[in-house]
Amino acid sequence: MTSSTDLITQVTQVHLPELADLATMPAEEQMAAISKARQLSTVAQAYIGKALANLKATVSHGDYEPLLQAHGWNPKTARRYMQFAEFADEVAAINRSALSHLDMTRWLIIRRELDDDTLVRFVSGEPVCGLTLVDADEKGSRELQVAFESHKKSTNVELIENAKTIQTLSAELETTKLQKKTLEQQIQQRADHNQFPDFVMATRQESAAMADKTLLCLDDLTRLDHELHEASTTADGGDINIALNSLYIHVNAVLAHAQIVAVSMRERWGDMVPVKLGGESLYSDVELVDIAANRELLIRDHEQEKKFRAHQREDAKPRGRGRPKKL
Repeated sequence: MTSSTDLITQVTQVHLPELADLATMPAEEQMAAISKARQLSTVAQAYIGKALANLKATVSHGDYEPLLQAHGWNPKTARRYMQFAEFADEVAAINRSALSHLDMTRWLIIRRELDDDTLVRFVSGEPVCGLTLVDADEKGSRELQVAFESHKKSTNVELIENAKTIQTLSAELETTKLQKKTLEQQIQQRADHNQFPDFVMATRQESAAMADKTLLCLDDLTRLDHELHEASTTADGGDINIALNSLYIHVNAVLAHAQIVAVSMRERWGDMVPVKLGGESLYSDVELVDIAANRELLIRDHEQEKKFRAHQREDAKPRGRGRPKKL
């Protein structure tokens, strides 16, 4: 952290060449002197703030503001210098060279607009709110303030739109849940009149529902394969290989698991495993109506889940590093 002694050293012991002498120096030496003078202007502002704080601590209570006014100082202006002096220590502790980029007015805007974590990234040189230290250096204080306000506005609009999307999807999901509950109640009512025991009806209905969901997922995997094949005509081959490997691994995982289940059933049940359905194994008209209704509900649930996943992927995309703090 920059101490008062450091500031005094920089302000009082750095000598700048006379302008007449500066004109005769090599260009690199001229630029070095210019950069040094620029840095000193900000350091001097911090020095003034620390000096004012020392003055306030040493004079008698009630004498400070009259003393300021007697020497042409507005107390509000003095407070700004003291605030900047404290903030300059924070900035210097993160990246001392950063102080030379901006003057007191622009640093105080930064202090007001950024929270602690975002400030550390900004002072370290990372882009924040669409700005870097170099970008801020190129803007006047008013331009810098407008840049923050514009970023805040665009961020708020994006957040509002995301909130509306989530609200809509949540409402659709709640409607689907109510419809599902109604159908489950109807199924339960019909189950009281079924000709088979409960475990038989549960197995038939659940296996039909889970098979339908699996087939829906397989349809989506097929669609992904078609879309990937179309993308391969224009996309980078390396990217296509990565996507293809992932898709093929997951398809084969489903296939392998299904084969394991089928083999296990044949080993467990032997000749009882049917070759084809017939007789009492066929579904009744009532069951078919229930299965059709359940399938329609499964399709809606399945599509809703895809929408949520798509929204989560979109929401997880980078939006620019750092956001203004809430006022």
